[in-house]
This record gives sequence, C-alpha cells and structure tokens, in this order.
Amino acid sequence: MSQTLQQKVLERWLPSLERIAEIDVIWLEGSLVTPVRVNPGSDIDIRLGIADAAFESLWVNDRAAVLAGLGETLHLFGTDWARLLTAVEGMIVEIAARPTSQLDGLALYEWKFLLNRLPAGHPTFQQLPALPPAETWPEREELTHAKIWQLTEINMTTMANCPAPFYNGEFQSAKFALDEMRSGLIRLLYRRIGLSFAKRFKHFSEILPPAYQTDLAYTYLAAGADPLDPAALAAATLRTFEMYGKHLQALSAEHEGPFKPDWYWRLFAQTKEKLAPFLG
Repeated sequence: MSQTLQQKVLERWLPSLERIAEIDVIWLEGSLVTPVRVNPGSDIDIRLGIADAAFESLWVNDRAAVLAGLGETLHLFGTDWARLLTAVEGMIVEIAARPTSQLDGLALYEWKFLLNRLPAGHPTFQQLPALPPAETWPEREELTHAKIWQLTEINMTTMANCPAPFYNGEFQSAKFALDEMRSGLIRLLYRRIGLSFAKRFKHFSEILPPAYQTDLAYTYLAAGADPLDPAALAAATLRTFEMYGKHLQALSAEHEGPFKPDWYWRLFAQTKEKLAPFLG
C-alpha cells in the first residue's frame, strides 16, 4: 500500500518530537484514527501531552522545538492551539497541547497513540458517546423574530433586483448573485438542522437529510450548461429562490416567525414573469 501524504508528514516530524524528552504523550484525533477515512484532503489532528514543568517553555513561550521537524509552515489560525499549512504537501496540521497532569479523565471521541511515556494505563481518556453533529457543534446564535425577518427582507430584496443583470447583459453578475444566494440557502439549511455553520462542510451527505440534499441539488445549473448561459442562469436562479422560500417559510413556521408567504410567493411569481424572456 502506498504511503499517504499524512504518513509522510508524520514520519518526517515524529522523530524530532520523540527526541524532546518532556513530551510525554502524542496522539491523533479525527480521520487519521481510522485509516479507511483518510484521503488527500484529510488534515492531521495531533495532540501533545507535555510535562508540566516544561509546558510554558515548549508550548506557551516558544514552539520552535515542537514544530521544527514539521518543515516550513504557514500559521493560519489559533493561539492556544495552532492550525498550520505545510509548504511541501499543502496540508493542514492542527496541533494542540496540554500539561500532562491534565490528561487523565480527558473526554474524547476517538484517539490513537503515537507515543506514550506514561506508566501503563495512563492517560485514562474517557470515551465520549457518538452524537449527531448538531449536538456536537450546536448553533449558538439565538434565532429571533428579528433574525428571521432579516433573512426574509434580504432575500426578497435580492429577488426583486435579480432580473436587472439579465436585462443589462451582466451575466457574470447574475452568476455571482446566484452563487451568493446558494450560499445563503446552505446557511439556512444549517440553521434548520441546528448545526453551527460551516461545521462538517466536507460531509454534506452525512449532515444534511436526504430531502435537503435533493433541494440543494435542485438549485444547480443543468448538467452540461454553459455557466453564463442566460437560460440556465435564469432557471437556476428561480429554483434557488424557490428552495430558499420553502425552507425559510418552514423555519419561520417552526418558530412562529414573521415570514410573509403571501408577499414572498407573489414576488416569486412576478420575478419568474420578468425572467421569462431569458428562460427559452
């Protein structure tokens, strides 16, 4: 079996980590725990347990020794943790560390030890139960009536204005508006399932109910269509507004919100009439 990119990164990096005597434990989380889930786009989630006396010097003050074997990287996110991009592979490495004294009792979903210098039976990680994504990463923003109305007014304004680029021959603009609308629809679908946007965005088939996946697919351009073909753009634009209205109306009904279906669907019919010359 050929070596994965992730394995190449780890084989380059681990020897330098193992030479640091104060690093007591190294483990993986995420997809690398189960090799069958690994693909060229998988990132590396690596965790360290560092002896308490050395934690400040090795992790808080200066991480150069910890990261030395990783090679050239670009720091993208994080302070107490780090998200790094490797220069050689173009791979994301997410690394976090804890003092060794804090490891026992740590609750994790999955892990795989790469190094463990602690006495047998330690660290005593606790297995978290598998939960639906929305319970693992719940949406934290409160869904108020004001928020539902904001979504309504933004979408209705966009729908009322959407014929203009078609009549002006600005099909790049029409395509941009369509892509933005679809992004808004995806945010709305996330909101409906209670999942924080955009957690698990690489796994729509796992997080979105089949009916939602069908509705999202309905908004794409017809297979083989020129991305700037006016008829294809107009049809996809209408389908996207249709799906946005469907899910916003349902969300509003679930929360007794202020969505105005009579206004929305009348505007949809009017917009469809205005785009009729471009539908072919």
